[in-house]
This record gives sequence, C-alpha cells and structure tokens, in this order.
Amino acid sequence: MDLVDLSRQRVLKIEFSAEKKCEATLRRQKDRVLLLLGVTELEAWMHFFLRAVRDGMAEVDHIDLDVTTEQNTGVTVVMNFPSSALPMTSDEMRRKFDL
Repeated sequence: MDLVDLSRQRVLKIEFSAEKKCEATLRRQKDRVLLLLGVTELEAWMHFFLRAVRDGMAEVDHIDLDVTTEQNTGVTVVMNFPSSALPMTSDEMRRKFDL
C-alpha cells in the first residue's frame, strides 16, 4: 500500500515482511519511506485504512507505531488524520462498555 502526499513528492510505502521474527522496520530512501510490517500489524493497518476510506473519516485522529530503523534505533511513526470521528464522551464510553 502506498500513501502519497498532496504534492505527490513523498511516498510512504507499507509492505508485508515475511521474516519470522518481524518487528516493524523503517527504511528511508530519498523521498520514499518503506515501512515493513508483520502480518498482524499489516492486517490491523489495512483494516484501519480501509474503514477510513469507506467511512470518509478515520476512527481516531492519529495512530502510532514503534519501529526499528536500518541503524537499529527505535523511532515512533505517527500518522495524523485530518478527518476523524469526534472523541467518545464519558457517557458514551459507560454505555458502550456497560459501566
């Protein structure tokens, strides 16, 4: 899955990593960033993005993921969504979770 900015200059490429012990990995290449995800994380991201496209807005205003870079350092990737659902009120939360 490729995410491209509005200027079409920068690309975030999200791919499946078939490595058995896959941590999320980030590789940078000029104006392109490659994010390699294991099957569980990739399924979660695909589910999130497909619902956001279907519904016309994301469920939350951002998602984040801790990844390892090529230099073996840890960073956090944060994806912000300009169009997202309003936060749940405390009353809604109580009803939803039967509290």
